Parts: sequence; C-alpha cells; structure tokens
Amino acid sequence: MSMSSKNSSEPRAEHALADTVASVAGGLTPEQQARVEIDRKLEAAGWVVRDFREIDLSVGPGVAVREFQTDTGPADYLLYGDRKALGTIEAKKDGTPLLGVESQSDRYTVGFSATAKKKGLPFWLLPLPFHYLSTGKETYFANRLDPDYSPREVFHFHRPETLIKIARSGETMRQHLRQMPVLNEDGLRQNQVAAIKGLEKSFASNHLRSLAPQTMGLPRPRFTGHSGEQSDHAIAAASANRCSRASAGLR
Repeated sequence: MSMSSKNSSEPRAEHALADTVASVAGGLTPEQQARVEIDRKLEAAGWVVRDFREIDLSVGPGVAVREFQTDTGPADYLLYGDRKALGTIEAKKDGTPLLGVESQSDRYTVGFSATAKKKGLPFWLLPLPFHYLSTGKETYFANRLDPDYSPREVFHFHRPETLIKIARSGETMRQHLRQMPVLNEDGLRQNQVAAIKGLEKSFASNHLRSLAPQTMGLPRPRFTGHSGEQSDHAIAAASANRCSRASAGLR
C-alpha cells in the first residue's frame, strides 16, 4: 500500500471509530444505533413502528413490528400492510456488507411461513414477497415477485400503500417489461424501431440500465398511438429519445 493511500484511509477509520465511541457513550451499541435510524426512516415513509409485545395492526395501513418471533428465530422487523404480513427487514450495524446477509432474510421467511400456518396468522403471500436489508444508512430491497429477483439498492423504504398495491395485484413493472405489446411502427424510422426493440430486449433480460445510441441531427421519433398498449412502449421511447444515452433506472 502506498503512503498516500494509507494516509487517506486513516481519516475514514478514525471517523468510524469516533462514531462507534459516540454511540456507546450515548448508551447505544452500533446495532441499536442502526435500528434507531431504521425506525426514523420507516416512520418517514408512513410506517408505524411497534414492539412485538405491543402489536396493534389497527394503528395504520402499515405496521413494522420489531423482533417478531418466528419458528427460526426473531425477525428484526416484520412488515404488515392492511393487517396482513408482507415482508421483513434485516437490520445490521453500519459498515456491514449487506449483500452477504441475504440468507438470513430467507431463514426468517421460512420461519414466518411455518409460524403463520401453525398459528393461522394473516399474510398476503407465502413466502413473504418483500425483503429489505438495511444499516439505516444503506438499504437493499428484494421483491420475490420479480423475475430473477435479487437485492438492489434503494434510497428509502417504500410506503405501505405501494407494497400493498403490488401484493394485491401480484404484478410488478419488471414482469410487464417482459410482456410488451406489439410495437406500432407507423411513422417510425427503422433505426428508431431497432433502438426501441433493443431496449425492450434489454429490459426483458433484467438489464434496466441501458445505453441508447441516437444519430445526431435526426428528428425525434413520434408516437401517435392513443391506446393503453402504447404506454408501455413510452418507457423505451423516452429512453431512446435522449441524446446519446439514457439510464432507465426502473426499480
């Protein structure tokens, strides 16, 4: 390691140590501090946070229950939407590599399924479809309803109404991107048709961030369809219209 890289890493280590000391000095371990931040972000997203012994599913459309007991151990948070379970949150201290702990979410999913069947607990789907991994500062989300699902980083927890809507329909945007209607090619140039179909093929392969080439000086493609079928193509068209590249960024 060079002297410059070693020196640059020292301030980060000192800051991390200072944060840990401050948390412990304030009576909170790093794990507890992470849960304080997770609680704050859940409440900001419209969730009501309750301890396991104080469960009251009537307090709002979304309730996050801490330390929910399952057959395989307590889930850090169990998420209820409209009084039915729909997901979990695995909480970790800041600095934990989140992509290495997905198996714990699987464990609690299996545990809740067994507990729900044994005790007759209400749920939207089994296994539970929605799972978060979070340190309070960094959060990953996995939706088991997605084709080829895998955890992906998100900026915030979803609102309860959003997850309830997806759970009720059983459908996601990624599913729809694999079932695009036939493209109306009227009024489109061949290179525009190729660009749109290329993006749709990329989306269907679960590559939601794509580069869309466009020849400079050509007019923008026109979309004259008025039916609902054209709305899905608008996703691809919007990307194809942007200069030389576009990031779809669909989550």
